[in-house]
Amino acid sequence: MHRKRIRIIKSIATSSTILITGATGFIGSHLTEYLVEKGYSVIAFDRYNSNNNWGWLEDSNYKNDFQVILGDIRDYDSVSKAMVGCDTVFHLAALIGIPYSYISPLAYIRTNVEGTYNVLEAAKNLNLEQVLITSTSETYGTAQYVPIDEKHPLVGQSPYSASKAASDHLVFSYIRTFKINAIITNCSNNYGPRQHPEKLIPKLIYNIINNKSLPIYGKGKNSREWIFVEDHCDALIKIYQRGKVGEFYNIGSNYNIDNLTVVKKLLSTVQKKIKIGKNIKFNAGALDRAWIGNCVAIGLSSSFIEPLEASSIGTSIQQTFFLMHLLINYEQADIDFYNKKFQLMTENIRDFVLLHYITDKKDSLFWKELKLNLPKSLANNLKKWKYRLPLEEDFAGKYFLFNESNFSIILKVCFLFN
Repeated sequence: MHRKRIRIIKSIATSSTILITGATGFIGSHLTEYLVEKGYSVIAFDRYNSNNNWGWLEDSNYKNDFQVILGDIRDYDSVSKAMVGCDTVFHLAALIGIPYSYISPLAYIRTNVEGTYNVLEAAKNLNLEQVLITSTSETYGTAQYVPIDEKHPLVGQSPYSASKAASDHLVFSYIRTFKINAIITNCSNNYGPRQHPEKLIPKLIYNIINNKSLPIYGKGKNSREWIFVEDHCDALIKIYQRGKVGEFYNIGSNYNIDNLTVVKKLLSTVQKKIKIGKNIKFNAGALDRAWIGNCVAIGLSSSFIEPLEASSIGTSIQQTFFLMHLLINYEQADIDFYNKKFQLMTENIRDFVLLHYITDKKDSLFWKELKLNLPKSLANNLKKWKYRLPLEEDFAGKYFLFNESNFSIILKVCFLFN
């Protein structure tokens, strides 16, 4: 049974009614409460769920001061009905996150592109006064120049950023063709309450509080521009009040900060000392069997080892040469042989990567604190290499991407051998 709610809308200081899509999420929930505080009549629109759950607005102190409509941004009828009687729409609803966009790009097109289309089409048909679209700085891709301004080209480097860039182009087409009063905003990295716990700043805070090591990769010099979520909301309202129709507005703090500095600031705030970089993580994975039945996985579809993603090119070449002689006429013994060789090849790449991390490199706290569990294959070879350089006999079989020469170079460079 769904819970029934009695909603009492207080008298509002302004006659403007604003619909917020994606209102129960991280940024949307803050914006909903911020607009209520400013005296606007607010309708919070978000995705329907069978529990009638309001997400981050479930326990809001203002839940009697706004209306909630649950629907689907991908469904024109539910979007259009929710917008009836509204003056303005703040469109925040989106499917976010880069990694999943590689797995299901169509889901991003349906939510981010078709969802924006539904908002624009309804705004056109209902003659809304204004539409404010929130986009993302990801649409700029790798910066062609800094600081990035509103004239920077849109570059879709992932299905996620491409879907948002496509959405932005669609907005501009509606502005030019149908004279929709729309504005687009691009914001830098948000942080604040209600953010997903796996995001950098929440994760750092959690680990500091719980005395866990902090996930800093490399030298921690990767920098980004951060903005507090409430400052973002304040900027959105200012653009809504003063912005020019058809314009692009970047929102940020104008302050870049690297990850290591973020850690130091957080540690100084809570006056704690904690070891940084004790563990190292990199994305890696491989199929147990690359060849099953009449289906063969090659290259990235069979394995991925970061930071040597390019190794998939080498494996693809070796796999292809091997398969050329078998695909026309093969037996189960050939499949078993192929899978075994592929497994050895993947272990060879993994060992080569790990060797970089366990050599005598102690020039920073990161390396001094680093601890790794070695796989058996590498541990056995290291016992031999303690007294001599790698030999061809240490690598059983010819289907290896890295040979004794490659391993020897790493050992020499890292001063295990002079």
